[in-house]
Amino acid sequence: MVRQKFALEYLELLKEDHPPILMTEDMDTEIGGEIWSEETIRLYFGLYMALLPLNHELIHQLAIVYGQATNDIKKCILRYLQQPVSSIGMHSKELYALLENCPPGAETLITRMLHILTEKTPPIPELVIKVKDLYYSRKMSDVRFLIPVLNGLEKQEIIQALPQLIQLSVNVVKEVFHRLLNMGQERGKTQGRLRPSELMISLHTLEAKDEKQIKAIIQAIYLCFRETDIFTHDVLAGVFQQLLDMTPIPTLFMRTVIQSTLFCPNIVPFVLGILSKLIAKQVWKQNKLWQGFVKCCQITKPQSFPTMLQLPPRQLENALEICPELREPLADHVKQYNPMQRARIPRPVLQLIEKTDNQI
Repeated sequence: MVRQKFALEYLELLKEDHPPILMTEDMDTEIGGEIWSEETIRLYFGLYMALLPLNHELIHQLAIVYGQATNDIKKCILRYLQQPVSSIGMHSKELYALLENCPPGAETLITRMLHILTEKTPPIPELVIKVKDLYYSRKMSDVRFLIPVLNGLEKQEIIQALPQLIQLSVNVVKEVFHRLLNMGQERGKTQGRLRPSELMISLHTLEAKDEKQIKAIIQAIYLCFRETDIFTHDVLAGVFQQLLDMTPIPTLFMRTVIQSTLFCPNIVPFVLGILSKLIAKQVWKQNKLWQGFVKCCQITKPQSFPTMLQLPPRQLENALEICPELREPLADHVKQYNPMQRARIPRPVLQLIEKTDNQI
């Protein structure tokens, strides 16, 4: 009890703007001074942190002090929470009591605690419920509070939070995707989390209200592509097929298809099939998709030339106007056709190619 009393007294001193000058037991050394250094801060709350795993009730006073401390002290406290909070665990009644009665200004402290507790272990249902109650009852604006329990949310709840989550820093978005795509696999459960295909499709169907949100979606899709072990050829093929079947086709569809050829070169044959289907859907009626279609033809040439020859003459001519560097190689490609192959090309298209060849 004596140690606990001293621990709490020293913890309370962290509320002060400056550390009070104290003497060590041998009266030879002063502790404290003009500013709070990291070493001084650790001296003041070191005993408290050692006692916290033994008495979980102490957690409440830490939250109160944290809410009233300076930013430097807060940062130091957050750095040294790992061991004591890990020892407390997710089943602590005092942790739930703290979630129900979170002191003003202690939200970041609780968020850090939740991150520590769920780094290697999926959140238990009781913890998910408590976090959701605090988040929605307080109408908290910082969606980062939900990240530790993402793997315990329902799919629709995750999708609703995605627009805010993907606008966080790149490292935080990476953590979000790691939790959604990796955690929970040890238990063999997928309920309450997104499959890779569901995440990718959700990103494409988000409603972007401004340029900032569009950039955030593009960045998030790029981060997905970097997880090559997760977003495999088969996963991407399934995603593209589902997006292709939507009406209208999502605006970023062609951008993602083009990216796939860079991250997954063996998907090109499948992409060529997508281009043929887009022609059947009259892709030129959606300007951004049409621009992407032409760009994709350029990137996948010469494999894309047979597909380009399926375009109506007017659209083929427009494609060559958008990307003039395709004119000569396409004409050279057709020159290599034998009479039977040339006979399969619609005459207006062939005439356009021959006209282009003469202009070259």
